[in-house]
Amino acid sequence: MRIVRRAVSYGKVTLQPGKDDKVGLLFLCAQSSIADQFEFIQNQWANNKDFLRDKSGLDPVIGTRKLDQPNPDPIVNGDWPKLYGSRNELDFSKVPPAVVGHTFSEHVGERVTMKGGEYFFVPSLSALRTYGGMEEGT
Repeated sequence: MRIVRRAVSYGKVTLQPGKDDKVGLLFLCAQSSIADQFEFIQNQWANNKDFLRDKSGLDPVIGTRKLDQPNPDPIVNGDWPKLYGSRNELDFSKVPPAVVGHTFSEHVGERVTMKGGEYFFVPSLSALRTYGGMEEGT
């Protein structure tokens, strides 16, 4: 089974958005089984505060708490890449050249507030081919 996920950000890019800033992420996910794929990833990985390491916290981008769930430790320390796929670099303006780290330390808590969401059904291409050529009443 495969899952296709795409996200498009909107608004001004900032690490410290204000309360009234119109910034966010539009997200689309296509898969054959919502329960076995999307909901599994969300529940077992993104919302699992002990995923990969004990007490590592919710996923900082897509992790969400249930409304009635307490949040005793909302802040997680982490080294986050400055750019996706970045590596350490050398600063040749210094003698000897100095290593410039590719990460920054940031206290990360819940950064995403869900504004809405829907599940939509999209028929497969084979279904569209089969039923798309049919005339009304057949």
